[in-house]
Amino acid sequence: MAAIRLEHVGIPAKGDAFEQTIVFYETVFGWKRIKEISGNSRLCFISDSQGGILEILDVDGPRIPNPAHLAFAVSLTEFDAELERATAAGVAF
Repeated sequence: MAAIRLEHVGIPAKGDAFEQTIVFYETVFGWKRIKEISGNSRLCFISDSQGGILEILDVDGPRIPNPAHLAFAVSLTEFDAELERATAAGVAF
């Protein structure tokens, strides 16, 4: 059987939440925008530069359900500092 890997996860962020969501990941996690598409819909792909990609979606049509959760890998030695930084940014754990 061929190996199948996760390419990206899409999360909805409509209206004002679109840019705010992108800025959150840029500011808190240091992720970078790798592709943006504007038109009838807005899409932005952001990356952790190590293969992790989120697609932020501001699209017309029926509501897209959120994923149950997003999981991020953090080294044990950096965990406490990252937890503190995310908590200060308003992330609920």
